[in-house]
Amino acid sequence: MTDAHSRFRTLLAARSISTLCTGMNTVVSAWLVLAIGGSVLNLAILASLNAGVGIPAVFFGGPLVDRFSRRNVALATELGRIVPVGLIPVLAALGRLELWHVLVASACVSALHAVSVAAYGAMLPELLDRDEMVRANGLWQAVSQVGVFTGAALGGAAIPVLGDANALLLEVAGRVLAGIGLLALAWHPSIRPTAGSRGVLLRDMAAAWSMLRRRRALLWVTLFAGVPGSLIWGVNAVLPAFVKNENGMGATAYGLVDAAWGAGAFIVGLLCARLPARRQNHRYRIGSLLLTGGTLMAFALASDLLSAIALAAAVGGVSLGCLVLFQSYVQAESPEGYTGRILAMSQLVLSALWLTAALGVGVLTLVMSIRMVIVCWGLAIAACGLLLHVLLRRSSGTEYVARHFRHEGRPGMDQPEVKEGA
Repeated sequence: MTDAHSRFRTLLAARSISTLCTGMNTVVSAWLVLAIGGSVLNLAILASLNAGVGIPAVFFGGPLVDRFSRRNVALATELGRIVPVGLIPVLAALGRLELWHVLVASACVSALHAVSVAAYGAMLPELLDRDEMVRANGLWQAVSQVGVFTGAALGGAAIPVLGDANALLLEVAGRVLAGIGLLALAWHPSIRPTAGSRGVLLRDMAAAWSMLRRRRALLWVTLFAGVPGSLIWGVNAVLPAFVKNENGMGATAYGLVDAAWGAGAFIVGLLCARLPARRQNHRYRIGSLLLTGGTLMAFALASDLLSAIALAAAVGGVSLGCLVLFQSYVQAESPEGYTGRILAMSQLVLSALWLTAALGVGVLTLVMSIRMVIVCWGLAIAACGLLLHVLLRRSSGTEYVARHFRHEGRPGMDQPEVKEGA
């Protein structure tokens, strides 16, 4: 095992603890809202706020990832979350905890989480060869899935034992451990900030956008990379109602369906970790969006527990595979010194889609059934696949076809080739 792979394992361990804390925070924060007298409307406000703060956070945080040490930015996001999370148990002990405290603390955590995603993601191309991005992201996403679901279960179990607010003390301890893991990482960055990162933050993002406009394939994949991630939030928002109201099942069935989703994602993540590098072939990314949309529409037709579990596992698996293919391409093809800002743009799109889902899902349920909401979500994702196909063909012309059918596997094919003698 090389030194790079050893450091990757250390980074993966820190990231797994971080995702565990994220899953824990999601469950405990939502429970706290209800425990102190909040309503379902307050939960919707919590979800919208958490999605909305990610937009400015990644817009201004992305340049910081390229301007400073990416490990130090990730470390700052981990330690920075200790303050808002730790204040909640303190306020509860003093008898002064109010609803707005939970909303603000959760928003701060979500903002730092959005920046941490870009920081952690930008570290992978510095540790590993860019041809290893698909395999690395497969393992990365598999471990992240385990962390989130384990954290959610741990948070739920900690509430009756430690108390509603004191359950967050476990997250504080986890953030400290994640920070220690990052400090233990022997970090020798090979990528220095580009000259464009010396200006103000807005200028930094403008420079990254200008670069993407010159590399249209990378631009479109970057923007569409948020689509598979948005699926997770959109379906999770209506999954309890789908299981209970549409199919007449109980809480146990809901737990099994939710677990099947995570299990499918975990298995596909491990399979992706064994895939060869195929980042140049966009057919895989387009096909993964179409497959994800189709599988989600099939899931909407599930009417019994067995079919719901099987299709939930399928949706979790294909959506995770789709996410790996998009994320690995962006990491592998982003120019040195721009990776943090480009990943931040993907996260910005994801945050915008989350916000749209938070605001739109509730409205759609007023005019159609949950089953039809899921069908519409699947159609939208499949339509994104078709739109991406059109945009890539238009941006690359005949070179797009040639790249996939005559030069598959050849690196550096984002820009049209200049033919000799032209």
